[in-house]
Amino acid sequence: MNIERSFELGDATCEQIKHYVDENYMKNISLSDISRELNFSLPYLSRLFTSKAGICFSEYLQNVRIEQSLKILANTNAKLFEVAQLVGYSDIKFFTKVFKKKMNMTPGKYRKMMHE
Repeated sequence: MNIERSFELGDATCEQIKHYVDENYMKNISLSDISRELNFSLPYLSRLFTSKAGICFSEYLQNVRIEQSLKILANTNAKLFEVAQLVGYSDIKFFTKVFKKKMNMTPGKYRKMMHE
């Protein structure tokens, strides 16, 4: 169950974005916030990130969040709504929808499979 997170390395701006996401995925973050912080226009940063990563920013953020949720589900007994909150989702239904889309199973089923 490997979620695609890799992209061409070497672009310092994209590395900054990646680092920011890795450190803040549990918060309500957006590329718009990052573009203001890095002093780049949102369209430019969006195009740059997509060209280097091969996926858009929101997809990358979802991948990071789901990857982190896999660790939590496999190693804790946290309730699903707690897992969702820990990885940056305030809406459990949306978390479950994204998780199912990426993993082809529900978070509950994944946890059960990992604990068998």
